[in-house]
Amino acid sequence: MASSATKYVIHAPRAYVDYNRHAGNRRQLLVSDQTANILTNFLAVFLALAAKSLYNIARRILKALNQRGANQAPAPDDDTVDQEERRMQRLEVIDKSHDNETLIVATFRRLLALLHKVVPIRPLGDTTPTHIRMLRPEFWYNMFKIANESSMDFLWYFIVGFGALLLYFGMLILGIMSAYPVVGDSIALSRHPQCGLVVSNDAQNAANFALGHKYYNDIARESLQYAKSCYDLGRGASSAAGGESCSFFYEPSIKYSIIDNDTCPFKIGRGHLCRDGENSSYTLTTGSASSLLDDASKVVADASVLGINSPLRYTFHRSITCSPLRTDGLIHPFLADDNRTISFHYFYGNHTGEWNCTSDLPYCTFESKLFPDMNQPYKMMTTSTRRFAPWPWTPIFEVNEMYGESATLILLSNFGIFYPHESLDPIFPANTTGGDGWYTNTQFHATVLGCMSRTLVCLPDSVPKLCFNLTGLGNLDDSDPEHGPIRAMLYFSLLPDLEAQLSYLLTESLEAQSLLSGTTSSALSPTQWKIETRQMFESLLARTQITARNIARGVPGAEDLPGQHDLMLPAWRGMCTRYKFRATGWRNISVSWFLAEFFAGLLVCVLGIAREDGELWLEEPVRRLAKTTVGKWCLLGQRVLVDDL
Repeated sequence: MASSATKYVIHAPRAYVDYNRHAGNRRQLLVSDQTANILTNFLAVFLALAAKSLYNIARRILKALNQRGANQAPAPDDDTVDQEERRMQRLEVIDKSHDNETLIVATFRRLLALLHKVVPIRPLGDTTPTHIRMLRPEFWYNMFKIANESSMDFLWYFIVGFGALLLYFGMLILGIMSAYPVVGDSIALSRHPQCGLVVSNDAQNAANFALGHKYYNDIARESLQYAKSCYDLGRGASSAAGGESCSFFYEPSIKYSIIDNDTCPFKIGRGHLCRDGENSSYTLTTGSASSLLDDASKVVADASVLGINSPLRYTFHRSITCSPLRTDGLIHPFLADDNRTISFHYFYGNHTGEWNCTSDLPYCTFESKLFPDMNQPYKMMTTSTRRFAPWPWTPIFEVNEMYGESATLILLSNFGIFYPHESLDPIFPANTTGGDGWYTNTQFHATVLGCMSRTLVCLPDSVPKLCFNLTGLGNLDDSDPEHGPIRAMLYFSLLPDLEAQLSYLLTESLEAQSLLSGTTSSALSPTQWKIETRQMFESLLARTQITARNIARGVPGAEDLPGQHDLMLPAWRGMCTRYKFRATGWRNISVSWFLAEFFAGLLVCVLGIAREDGELWLEEPVRRLAKTTVGKWCLLGQRVLVDDL
């Protein structure tokens, strides 16, 4: 990134509320990676031990449910009774315990009996659990034997037998794995001491003003670089592609949608200025591809994507609609004062100031002279209806400022650049060749790209959506300690528009510029102007993210910069503790999850303990349950299985 970000130093564990999480998981404790590992390992070991108690509880519950049926079983009086005879006695209990069983119940009992055919019976006094006895050699012998007798029985054996085996180890693994969701992401809440709105307030002093100019130039370059690294067009919309540079913000990028062949916004009466027809515009908008007038809730982004942490769900809308504009009758050539230099007047609305027309021509926007520059073949001029300068532009087409609209006019010339293929792109034309395989543009005047930007902020919990442009948002009451800081953060973050981004970079903002080598270029896309539009929008979204970050962290070393002024009002100071970012070396512990799993494991361990008088904690309540209708269903098939658990 162009300018290095100030490091956030976190001195101690912090507890905070993250309003973008589920209501039961909002309380977070930010601890170091080392502390997070210690807590996780402790909880994993604790829950693994609790899993063994949970298995024992399951055994005891099943035995308690089996108590009534077990009383019916003939108990052998002689320890020398043959094991096969004892097995047949127990299986007989299964077959005769219920005379009116349904087919499903009978099948279930058959499966349990089948398990006892395979699992070696426990000698008297042997307390080895079933899942251990299933690993003995005689178990595998019985498995082979029953497989030869019936393949279907063998299949049922795997379902029932290995199910019991996996149950024990499954509880153990589940206990260990349950500890890891407790540790979450690395999101932290900023409390930077330099939080503020620092700007240059000394325009009369050239040196001081240059410092402010450099700051905005740096932030424009940083926004462009971040957009190339971390947004979709740069194929880096994840921290993996962009490295650490994409892992700082709460959301690496602001999601947006594309509407191709959109309606032309540059209206003149009943006509329009779009070069390729009324439905030839290219729109990029936050949210889904929908009209703001049709459903405002679909085209807004939650304020949390900027890192704003608040229970107030403010949303914002940002979009641009661009289209190549007609030039017929709107561009007039003339000779400069030396009667040799070709110049052009561009008639897209009255404009005064640095590029004003020398003669007082109605609707004249720009006056440009053709000065080929071999070091910078692309040439660009821009202006906007929201330009913060004493040179207003009143376009010849309609701009609805109440709707949050602002228009940007971009003049681009590629005269003198050579391309390996013919280009029919209306903004980057190259259709003339000298027979050497290279194509160039021979028209002297610039092409014109118009962009209509829209920026709105919508209030929370308003049905229908109540949205304001930035002027209206700035006029709202900001004295409320909850609403005021959020509105101020959104206002200043969204204040830089497309013109503010382009005016510092000019041709450096073009993707086509990166394809140049001297006066020769690599091949362009047939719709290169759409690629440029998308990159401009992504850099504008990145500029919004970076501006919010710079408010939260302030300007590094601003107190030592002459002529700089902090605009932060006391009513806005709350925004300094409402900015979230992703920290390095720190992790969040979910307080509710940690406590819930710890006490659940503690409860399981306590329930798994036998009382001193020998009476277990669970048997009596379970026996009462066994007398109910639900308990009778639980008794099905447990008489044989429980004895071997």
